[in-house]
Amino acid sequence: GVIGVTQALLIERTTLIGAPLWRILAVLPLAVPPYVLGICTLALFRPRGIVERMLVTAQWVEYGDIPFDAIFGVGGSAVLLAFCLSPYVYLPVAAVLRQGSQHFHELAQLSGAGWFHRFRHVVLPVLAPAAGGGMLLVMLYALADFGVPALLRLPTFSTAIYGRFAGQVDRAGAALLSVPLIICTIGLIWLEERLVGRSSAQINRSWRPLRLRRLGGWQGLAQLCLGLVSGGALVLPIATLVYWTIVTPSASELASITPLGQLFVIGTRTIGYVMVIASITTL
Repeated sequence: GVIGVTQALLIERTTLIGAPLWRILAVLPLAVPPYVLGICTLALFRPRGIVERMLVTAQWVEYGDIPFDAIFGVGGSAVLLAFCLSPYVYLPVAAVLRQGSQHFHELAQLSGAGWFHRFRHVVLPVLAPAAGGGMLLVMLYALADFGVPALLRLPTFSTAIYGRFAGQVDRAGAALLSVPLIICTIGLIWLEERLVGRSSAQINRSWRPLRLRRLGGWQGLAQLCLGLVSGGALVLPIATLVYWTIVTPSASELASITPLGQLFVIGTRTIGYVMVIASITTL
């Protein structure tokens, strides 16, 4: 919620430099599967991973001086999923901000309300349904996600169900563990419907677009905040994958592992079923 709402406010309500580019970058994390980001993060920041080996090779630290094992568990999983799933909050909040009217802010100003009072009583009530609905979508995704918790050693319903079914072939145990997960999911869906039902649009015949707030000296800090999210969700996994491509394996080794023809078939099938799903969803 913090990441998505902050991105939307900075991009849609301020004189942010490069706002059209940031609109694209804010949504692009959806294109990176969370488990891919998890694999790259694990390779970089696990104990004796790429980063620690580089620091030890440079003789800046010794093994164990930095607690790299902190990426395991709730903290690391939460940060990775937050970076990947923040567009689910950004998109609805940005849509609400784009259709907001300046009249409510002018009326609040005429009544003598300060900027914090206007933000608390004019902006937040309008954003709350969209932000809350997006956050519940993130919670639904996180409930069902398997890849990131499994990689970062976080026991969840999903990993426990998989362990019961695959490891012990305990179908009854897997089914019993699925029941509370389904109940949690139904409860979140009900909450999401209630929040969306309260949403409203500020559109009328005298509608005027919101006036952008000048960032001034805060421009650099705003760019840094947005860059940290995009860097963690996009630059980190892409740079890691490029590094692996350059270092190992070589092109010939890759061809021996997976023939290029097979890669083409896999890619074609992926694009095909994505187009089918998008068409059905749109219809």
